[in-house]
Amino acid sequence: MTTQHDENRVDASPTKEFFISMLTRDIATDRAILDLIDNSIDAYQSSSRTDSVISITINGDEFSIFDNAGGLDLDTAKEYAFRFGRSASSPPTPNSVGQFGVGMKRTLFKIAESFYVESRKNDISYRIDVDIQEWVSKESWDFFFDLLDKDSLREGVTNIAVKKLRPEASELFSEKTFSIGLGNEIAAAYFKQLANGLTIELNGTSIRSEDIFVKVSDDLSCIKKSIDIDGVHVSIICGVDDRELEDGGWYVICNGRLVAEADQSIATGWGYSGTPKYHADFAFFRGIVEFSCPDSSKLPWTTTKTGVDQDNKIYKAALHHMSTSMKPVIAFLRERAQEVTHIKDGFISDTPLMRAIENAKAYRIYDAPAKDEFIRPERILPVDDNNKMANVQYAVPVEKIELVKKSLGVTTNREVGEKTFKYYFKYECGDE
Repeated sequence: MTTQHDENRVDASPTKEFFISMLTRDIATDRAILDLIDNSIDAYQSSSRTDSVISITINGDEFSIFDNAGGLDLDTAKEYAFRFGRSASSPPTPNSVGQFGVGMKRTLFKIAESFYVESRKNDISYRIDVDIQEWVSKESWDFFFDLLDKDSLREGVTNIAVKKLRPEASELFSEKTFSIGLGNEIAAAYFKQLANGLTIELNGTSIRSEDIFVKVSDDLSCIKKSIDIDGVHVSIICGVDDRELEDGGWYVICNGRLVAEADQSIATGWGYSGTPKYHADFAFFRGIVEFSCPDSSKLPWTTTKTGVDQDNKIYKAALHHMSTSMKPVIAFLRERAQEVTHIKDGFISDTPLMRAIENAKAYRIYDAPAKDEFIRPERILPVDDNNKMANVQYAVPVEKIELVKKSLGVTTNREVGEKTFKYYFKYECGDE
């Protein structure tokens, strides 16, 4: 066995510059700012305050986030909040959304050259000032705090402010489109909290919740299913709303935080286990799958909270239930598309499926009266005079059929077949 001596030692400790670079490189600035808001949301959800406000100010010269949601106590700040990563000994924050322990540091290192954090909780007020370049130049990884006169802050307040922005952040924050986009991200990510009375302000303007709706009537329902998987409560709601191509799909929520919006990929079951890929006929579909657990480490979200962790065992189990819930809705929407074709071609005289959607009442998805099964009208099947119909099937290259779809102005292979057959029949066999 080789004896270990100091002269044989290889120093593998990370440099601060490398650590900061790795910490900040894989997250967009707007998403990093949501990480800061997550900490305020955690305080809001763990307090009993009904007047909580989160206020963000952002422009080319400044960035700050203020909340009165409960405060960050000094012991937590000293032992956990400023550590890089969440220690196994960290005190639990039940049903938290800021559970990865990197959000505040990652965001501030990404946008700031210097910043401060101040808060008051349990009648203790303090402030931590950080000059990042000065901190990087020292061997120690420690930060230092100053106690403040407790009356300098109101109880329950936390204020984070950048004293000097990084040049690239200043340039980005000067763009009006960035603030607009950030507002839209906030409205989507925290739509549940906003709808339940939390106020979030961006540059002095309150952000409105981007609610998700489904349409329900006596003839048309939405499905709701609740299951528990290894201590995680999973709630699934799906149904139909008005046709909006970009809004259709699944919305995935973890402890109240939207992590996937209008997802139309295989990650949420489209094109998986017998379910077709998303396309225009399914733009009516709306589905929410919500995961709730006091131990947020079990939830199927990525560390940037920008999607689902498809390898998570809880999510794999939930995906089966999502698939079985969406299949009857998808079948209904397929038949609705066929109904449109049949009414155009004169094969039927009524459209009960289309009318069911048009006449149903729109409800906020959490308020909709839900069923454990999908209720829908029966479709009308076309019948010709001789009650004899035949199917025509053939295969063609995909790129050619897509060109024909574009030429005909249709979206399905079936419509291509029907219209090309009618065209041929009219000009070669006579329009009988």
